[in-house]
Amino acid sequence: MSDIPDAASASGAWLDTSDLLILILVLLATAVFFFNRQKQNPQFKPPTSQSAAPKANGSATAASSAAKAPAKKKKASILTKFEELDSPNAFLAFYGSQTGTAEDLANRVSKEISNLGVAAATCDIEEYDMADLAHLPNAAEGKNFLVGFFLATYGEGEPTDNAVEFYDWLIGKGQGPELDGEDGQIEVEEDPERSLENVNFFVFALGNKTYEFFNAVGRRVERKMELWGGAKRITKRGEGDDDGSLEEDFLKWKPQAMNDIISFFKLDTSVSSAPSLDKPHVPAFVAEPTENPAAELFRGEITSKGPRKWIFEKDTGKLQFVEHGGNVGLVYDSKHPYYAGVATSRGLFEDCLDDFRFPSSVQLDFTELNFAKRYMRNYDAPGTTPSGADANSTRTVTIERSCLHVELDVPKECGVTYETGDHVGLFAENDPEEVARAIKALKIPEGDLDKGYDIKPAKPGAKAPFPVPATPRAVLTFYVDLREPCKQWQLEILAKYAKDDKEKSHLWNLVVDHEAYIDWIERGQKTPVDVLLDYTSIDLPPVVALTEIFTRAQVRYYSISSSSKREPGKVGMTVVVVRYAIQGKYVTRDAAGEPTTVEKVRIRTGLSTGWVQRVHEGIAEVKRDPTRLAELEKEHDWMGVPKFHLPMFIRKSTFKLPKDPRVPVIMVGPGTGVAPFRGFVRDRVFDAEKGLEVGPTYLFYGCRRPDQDYLYHDEWEQVNKQVAEWKEREEREGGPQSGQPRSFDLRIITAFSRAQAQKVYVQHRILEHGEAVWDLLENKKGNLYICGEAKNMAKDVQAVMQQLALQFGGKADEEAAKSWFKDLKAKGRYAEDVW
Repeated sequence: MSDIPDAASASGAWLDTSDLLILILVLLATAVFFFNRQKQNPQFKPPTSQSAAPKANGSATAASSAAKAPAKKKKASILTKFEELDSPNAFLAFYGSQTGTAEDLANRVSKEISNLGVAAATCDIEEYDMADLAHLPNAAEGKNFLVGFFLATYGEGEPTDNAVEFYDWLIGKGQGPELDGEDGQIEVEEDPERSLENVNFFVFALGNKTYEFFNAVGRRVERKMELWGGAKRITKRGEGDDDGSLEEDFLKWKPQAMNDIISFFKLDTSVSSAPSLDKPHVPAFVAEPTENPAAELFRGEITSKGPRKWIFEKDTGKLQFVEHGGNVGLVYDSKHPYYAGVATSRGLFEDCLDDFRFPSSVQLDFTELNFAKRYMRNYDAPGTTPSGADANSTRTVTIERSCLHVELDVPKECGVTYETGDHVGLFAENDPEEVARAIKALKIPEGDLDKGYDIKPAKPGAKAPFPVPATPRAVLTFYVDLREPCKQWQLEILAKYAKDDKEKSHLWNLVVDHEAYIDWIERGQKTPVDVLLDYTSIDLPPVVALTEIFTRAQVRYYSISSSSKREPGKVGMTVVVVRYAIQGKYVTRDAAGEPTTVEKVRIRTGLSTGWVQRVHEGIAEVKRDPTRLAELEKEHDWMGVPKFHLPMFIRKSTFKLPKDPRVPVIMVGPGTGVAPFRGFVRDRVFDAEKGLEVGPTYLFYGCRRPDQDYLYHDEWEQVNKQVAEWKEREEREGGPQSGQPRSFDLRIITAFSRAQAQKVYVQHRILEHGEAVWDLLENKKGNLYICGEAKNMAKDVQAVMQQLALQFGGKADEEAAKSWFKDLKAKGRYAEDVW
């Protein structure tokens, strides 16, 4: 028998039970102390940055998590990136972008700095280990390294999805609005260790002034780095306001910023980044033909890995595609979306029209775009007066308004899950007619459209803006946005490729004269394709157009309008198709071939909503003629992007119902703002069907007319009838019965703005029900939700709520009412999903 005691007897030899309890309490108290200290003042840890797995916007189910969850992705090194640039003067632009604007600005500044002779590159902030910033060399080591941050603020002062890890590392997870001072600056003390003392940086912040925490992320990052980390800011922070003209804000900030950058790198003061027609354009990329087999070419797949291919399942009788092999181990997110089939697609509007009036002298030019004719109710030949228009004053263009309810198939086995209130991100395709116009404008030979090309950077540090190798047709269809209006910096490039001196001169005038630019380009929202077709002498290399002129197509987000409780395998969307007529100035040719100016009206449609409309129409066509399914079959085993499937992923949201269904909820959602509330109501009805007690549920909904654009009116009628039947049964049976659905106070309160002479909006209806609303919010501690347009509607509703606080809550003055509303928000009882 051994003389060595076992663990139990050994511990008992020197610690009794009371000693153990005391030790445990001390350890717990110590842990709590350090946890609270860390929470109040998160410390900067330069040696490492936690490289967690990419944020899962679509998560795997428990059963499939082992197969779906990838290993943690290794971050790239900032130090290695600077080494790759191989220059003592180097610049890295990091972007935190939700819609692509911050990425676009980062690319533009990076290229402009590169043109000064400084090695430069643009980087997605989530792909790099930002702790490397603490290890940058200094000027004494012969290195002048500069970093720029282009950071958008999303929602309520939150970082964009790709900047979350960086923000949590620098600012502290869960830290945010409470760190802002009165002037919107972060309140911090200087770190004596000055961990970022070798970092030279600047910030351009992007946001929208209609939001309370305008540009909060950029402001916080700047102050945290400068005052707490010891980094040196080399130029004044730029601030872009998307509610005004973010582009103009950027252009006002850039000249001084570039001067400061020139000073930082000690460049010759004669060097200038200002536009110059004498400086030839140097392409950032070159296109090289590739001999890759067709299966290795990207034909529209959006992925973070190699090309993805699908097989059409012929036996299902549905438009069903299954991804063929490849890497299915990734969680579906913005860099590797799931391709969801459409389960349901139906129109929601009835004979809903928009009228656009223009001077009778303008031409109606829809000859190139047949889709414009499909949605017009009074189309006439170009140059003529439309039917019913007054030729002596104005002419009217009447366009059909469309709204669709679309449900995407996300079966359990695919691993995509969501919760009611989340958002769905979609990637769109360009309209084939727009693609044809672009091909014509770029003069790409038909034989080259489906050839594979690789895209290589002309200088180290850059990477192709879309997956390669790819075909020109695929890039124009899937990877670039052909609807984006042309910017002055794009015109600068186009002007340098114009062969005709008059066209070159006129284009350059649009670059240097902002008022002329507004009149010729911005007013009519003219695209680069429009400009190329107007100025026919522009001999633009297609690779320049695809990689530098056309911006990358960005994800569009929609509030999910389905219930994860009732239909977990379906993701619902409520999509109003963006479609409008706009007047602009165009160049045409007279009988002698000389260019002349003419005012034209053209139809514009949204990239994403137009794509959803085309999918809806295509599915309807196949349903009418099932033989069309045969056209989807391919000769080869693998095919590219599946027909009528939408690349999508889930973005998690904090816009959620209270966990306790008994809590009253008040929802305000005019127009498509009703989308998440359809899901909310379906959740509450689902709970009531299970016999749970559900609190009062008020929905304030507004639209133009009850017979045209009243969204989901049939569903509201049905659910009201259903709840009324439950109430009648309970009255007969003496109250709720076990195992039976339980009635609750459900009210759908409508406001129709154009159904009567006096316009009525949701805020008017809230006032009419003011006493009941106040009782639910204040006395019964209910939750308030607003979804819809931020600039006017959300502010008007907030003002009405403060009015209720004065009228029914006895608040002393407006400041007290504002304080009450702010407290409602601080307690997590007010949430908004606005745009």
